Parts: sequence; structure tokens; C-alpha cells
Amino acid sequence: MSKLKVDLFEITVNSYKKEIHEEINGIKGSFDKTIKNIKKIQEKGIEVVVPIVITKYNVKDIEKILEFIYELGVKRIMVNRYNIGGNGCNNTNDVLADLDDLRKAYKKCQKFAEKYKIEKIYSLVCTPHCVLNPKDYPNILFSNCGYNDLNRRYTLSRDGNIRYCNHSPEVIGNIYDKKMSEILKSDKLIKWAQIEPEFCKNCTQKEKCQYGCRAASQQMGLGLEKEDPVVNIYGIKKYL
Repeated sequence: MSKLKVDLFEITVNSYKKEIHEEINGIKGSFDKTIKNIKKIQEKGIEVVVPIVITKYNVKDIEKILEFIYELGVKRIMVNRYNIGGNGCNNTNDVLADLDDLRKAYKKCQKFAEKYKIEKIYSLVCTPHCVLNPKDYPNILFSNCGYNDLNRRYTLSRDGNIRYCNHSPEVIGNIYDKKMSEILKSDKLIKWAQIEPEFCKNCTQKEKCQYGCRAASQQMGLGLEKEDPVVNIYGIKKYL
């Protein structure tokens, strides 16, 4: 891949403890291989960004995980709250970190960035601002899906199917059947921009937040009319 001029790799490390990392990703022996290959990529002069997926298994260890990753020479770090989807739809309470613990973990990430003078730690799982308010974490760069169809993280499968993003289960078109310019005009994309969750209608932050992860609602079979399921799971009642 380096010969193809790939200049950035994203490799997840979910714990500094081998057993926790492998419990989260379900692959025995993966921890040692992960660390070994991060170093091999760096030796080739290629940058590595390391995401941490925060779950109840690692939420209280976030400081030590950040230190561990930083000591590997990794300077671009991503922290993502666990986003509901796939098999996780059936055992959400077994994986999702408590809201108070999640917010404390992000505060620790903020302090870590200040300590090492890291301008930005990335958090690229779209998160409702009533769950994590970006104002509380100035050194963490949050993202959202956005209304701009040209700024969306479309996902392409090997068989040509296009989805809104890697979280969404819904196929919006196939590049073997239609041009991308046609797919971007599909009714499904129009609905994505037009439908607003009832819970979010009076929120003062909805233009910035843009409803968190709408794909998670799709994963749970709730549709675009419902807010990100973590809002309900965390018992968030008030608008910002």
C-alpha cells in the first residue's frame, strides 16, 4: 500500500491491556499484531492515526490508553464514543459506557491534549450535543454528518453499493447502475435532509449538532424520524 502512495493508516487500539483490547474486538492475538504493525508503518514514514472506541470496558482507563498510544510515537489520536450498530443493537447495555463516565473520559482527553500541547484530538462519531457538548472540550474536534451532500462520508462496497456512511445500513444506489451524480439526487438523500426528529425540533443547537448519528437510528430500525438512540438510553430530557 505504501507503493500506492497511501499516506495515512487508521488502526484502532482500544486498551493498553492486551486482554481488554482483544475482548472488545473479539480477536485473540490481535493486540501484539496491532502494535507491531503500527511500528512497521511508522518505519516507512507513513502517518498512523489511532482511534479509541470508548465502551464500558475501557472508559475508566482512558488516560493510560492515551499515554500508551502517545508513547508509540502516534501524534494523531481519535476518541469515539461507542456508536450503536450491528450486533451491538442487541446488547447495548453490555457495551455502552455510562453517561457520567463518558463525559469524565472526554474531560480527561481534553486535559491530555492540554498537557502535551495537542491542538486537536478527533472525535468523528457524530454525537448529539446534549450528550457531549463540544464547548466543554475545546481541544477535541467533533464532527457531524451535515446537510451538504458533498461533505458526507459515503461508503463504497466492493460490489458497488453506496451508503450514506459506514454506520448506515441503507444502500442509496449502486455505481454500476447509476452515476454518482445521479445517486446524489436520490429521494433517500432528500429525505435525510428534510426529515427532522421530533425530539430535536426545538433544540437551539440542532444546526450544529444535526441530530447526532442518524444512522444509529436506522441500525435500531427506528428510521430518520427518531433521534439518535443514545439520547433515549441516557435519559436526556431537556433541550440545550
